[in-house]
Amino acid sequence: MVRLTEMVRQKDTSAIVFDWLNGDVRTLRRDYESVRAKPVPAEAEWIDAGGVRVLHFPAGAGGTSPPHSASASLGGPLPAGERSSEALRLAPSSPQRGEGGANAPDEGGKAIVKPRLRTTAIVYFHGGGFIVGSPLTHADIATELIRHTGLPLYSVDYRLAPDHPAPAPAADGISVIRHLLGEGFNHILLCGDSAGGAIALSVEATLPVELRHHIIGVASFYGAHGLLDTNSLIEKGNREDGTDRACVARYFLAAGGNAYSIEALARPSPVPVYLIAADDDPLRDDTVILAKAMEVHGRVVTLDTVAGENHGFLHQPHYARAEAALGRFAIWLGALSNK
Repeated sequence: MVRLTEMVRQKDTSAIVFDWLNGDVRTLRRDYESVRAKPVPAEAEWIDAGGVRVLHFPAGAGGTSPPHSASASLGGPLPAGERSSEALRLAPSSPQRGEGGANAPDEGGKAIVKPRLRTTAIVYFHGGGFIVGSPLTHADIATELIRHTGLPLYSVDYRLAPDHPAPAPAADGISVIRHLLGEGFNHILLCGDSAGGAIALSVEATLPVELRHHIIGVASFYGAHGLLDTNSLIEKGNREDGTDRACVARYFLAAGGNAYSIEALARPSPVPVYLIAADDDPLRDDTVILAKAMEVHGRVVTLDTVAGENHGFLHQPHYARAEAALGRFAIWLGALSNK
């Protein structure tokens, strides 16, 4: 049995060139998965959450155990459009109940979320320009989130564009929320990075009224909202990284991007929002403009702009600025979880 990390080493991934502007989407997905899939904690497992495939990271997963590959033991991600319950390894997703008080630092000084009743879960949406990526390509961020917050996390293997444009990813997220509420969770934090941040915000914006009071907050890390004429995109856009104007336009055309626009997301809502912007990110201004628009509509918004960082900097585990940013996020989340 060959682990995913070994498979990646066996391939000449240095020869892979991502043509983000004109490349075939299925080729981009295959190559992105090959290069970017990360090890996951031994405790992580795929579950069926309301008919949607989800990678479940239990609270405390990866804290002391060495990570292992998901592809061999968990089956790896399915191609978009082929997610069926028959292919899933089924597992329960019940909340962990227990005593808890206000946030307290661990031995390393980090704030650990300790809700009074552990009925809070993070529902996470990975990045990838709406067209590539999976819970495996962003397992490093998920693992760091549970390490910082102490909460279980459910990373959604949502349907990808252009096969499934909006509102398909948000509909998948809503199905997962319904499932978790049925399993005994009562409080949900929606969270995502890049395109996934926009999807998390879209889920909150389109939730049925009967579900809205279960959402304690929504967080978007360097989110993508399709703005094509911002200073940051014009000055810092990079074709090789897929973050220039033409590439961003391609992603949003494929995704049905109006659902992720500032106008669609900056609407009145009592749900608090946490935004991380990277100062050297071509998409920085998307987050800054969103924060200002939300404030105009009376939203409670926290904006954390991280100096000297670029798009995707949270993929660097144990990097000082990523650690600090996630630590600040955990403190914000802890305050919400303990209300």
